[in-house]
Amino acid sequence: MDDLAERRLHALRDALSHLDGAQMAVPATLAQRAAAGALVRARSLLRAVIVLIETPGVSVTEADVLVRVLLEMAITTAWIGSDEERAAQYRDSGVAEARSWLRGLERLAASRGSGLNPGLRAGLEAYIAEGGDRQMPSLADRARKTAPAREPKQGWISLDDEYDYIYRRLCAAVHHDHRLQALVEPLLGDRAVTATLYSAVVAMGVLLSAAGEALGMGNTSVRGMNLVFNNA
Repeated sequence: MDDLAERRLHALRDALSHLDGAQMAVPATLAQRAAAGALVRARSLLRAVIVLIETPGVSVTEADVLVRVLLEMAITTAWIGSDEERAAQYRDSGVAEARSWLRGLERLAASRGSGLNPGLRAGLEAYIAEGGDRQMPSLADRARKTAPAREPKQGWISLDDEYDYIYRRLCAAVHHDHRLQALVEPLLGDRAVTATLYSAVVAMGVLLSAAGEALGMGNTSVRGMNLVFNNA
């Protein structure tokens, strides 16, 4: 691992340490709930990314799979900002997934002649009842239509580039067969790790900045901007 990769890895460890010690107030709005949820998930995902990168014999491609999730969360969190309508669209997208999952569980239970776990059904139905039928734009459109409240502050990182360059590269880690991995990683060598860490730095920087701003956590928002400024 080269010096740049080591620096980025150290910066991500610092970001993880910050998240582990961060104190969040109870979210008061849908947008704050989305931001808080993103930070909670980011903590676990970032820890897993660091473990994969530091484990000998594990392809960096496996870390890319998780960094892609971080980047999706970062783009969506920046898109929502403090906009309650966008936060409602985000919530309803989760409700739609839960509704589809419940239908699938019901079909499976019926095919086996067994009943669906009552507690699971009740929990899913309660969650589904919270939402409506709003639909989010595609991730590409979310990247190009960042929350209006954040636009004046977004010059430090292009969400277009974040999607077009970083996200498309990370998608290859999810969808390609092993031959592409076997072709690319030897050509890149240590730069493969450096590229993954760059993607993680940008994703975490945008996520911390956007979520921190939505939650009124100024220190978290500044840490996100500094993460990108100093390490990207």
